[in-house]
Amino acid sequence: MENVKRLDYLDISKGLGMIGVVWGHINSSGPLCTYFYFFHMPLFFIISGMLFRTDRQKSFGRFFAHKLKTLFVPYAIFSVATWLIWVLYNTVSHNEVESIWMPLLQTLIAQGSQDYLVHNTALWFVPCLMGVQCLYYFISKFPAWLNVAVCFSLAALNIVLVKYLGSSWSSLPWNMDTGLMALPYLCLGNVFVKYCGHKETFDFVNKKKPAFLLIAVAITVYLAYSCFHNPKISMGHSYYGESIPAFYFRAIAGSAAVIITSLLLEGSDKVHKYFGKTYSYLKWFGRNSFDAMALNVPIKGVIIVFYSRMMGISQMDIWTNSCNSIVPFLLTMIIVTGVMVAIDIVRHSSKIKFLR
Repeated sequence: MENVKRLDYLDISKGLGMIGVVWGHINSSGPLCTYFYFFHMPLFFIISGMLFRTDRQKSFGRFFAHKLKTLFVPYAIFSVATWLIWVLYNTVSHNEVESIWMPLLQTLIAQGSQDYLVHNTALWFVPCLMGVQCLYYFISKFPAWLNVAVCFSLAALNIVLVKYLGSSWSSLPWNMDTGLMALPYLCLGNVFVKYCGHKETFDFVNKKKPAFLLIAVAITVYLAYSCFHNPKISMGHSYYGESIPAFYFRAIAGSAAVIITSLLLEGSDKVHKYFGKTYSYLKWFGRNSFDAMALNVPIKGVIIVFYSRMMGISQMDIWTNSCNSIVPFLLTMIIVTGVMVAIDIVRHSSKIKFLR
């Protein structure tokens, strides 16, 4: 029973987070985008920590091989596929690009999203996550207090190195400068689950529903207010705002609000009764969030080009105006969902293990 509850509420959390990712990639400068960017990527690192286990792979070699199969291989497939589409689009459109080969090379080097993985910027997250998990494999062996101390110390060290070494440090392979900043999130998620447990957390939150609903609403109001007084955060571009403590506080608070909301949705009979199909879709969307992450950027790119031409507006009008972003967002969600369904069918019928 614990596995069912764990998968459901975390899948819902990933589904909500991924919807925020898709919106932020389309409406890239509005208040709602700023709101999602406060926490949407930290949320995925926290969830990764909550699911992080080393007991199934008794050695680092086996752990690394498992991550290659489950993270890097699908990442490489999506990167190459979307690179081919990117090359075809630029060739047909006669667009001038600095190099058609550098983005493909960046599949291996993966130095972050800015000016590197131009064919599919969202993919920066995957090698970064893999690198962080490999580093955390060793840190997780420490006692919890030392675990937390080491992770935050490495994040602090990264801040110092970025300040004094500049771009020579912030362009590390696999975006590991950002990975060091994300390490505390993975650590906190992992330590929390070790001490509290999935089922215990689910039961505790749903026994005190009014209190936790109030907490989630209060966090949402606070972050909404912060949208109008703070710049947009971008972990993929290694920009964390004017205050590092505020960066961590807002990210942890926002992630907590999403997870609390997911726990409440999972424990609500009314949600299951009256919004069963929406709930099932959201859970499925979260379970397949890797696919959504890898697909939404190239798909939204094509939609924005055609929609802007059809409506006689500039692409900038879509990126900066929330009202103009609604239709491209809905179209992107529909098409991404359709492609995900096709991939899901292939994955479940395929004999190739890494696709499943």
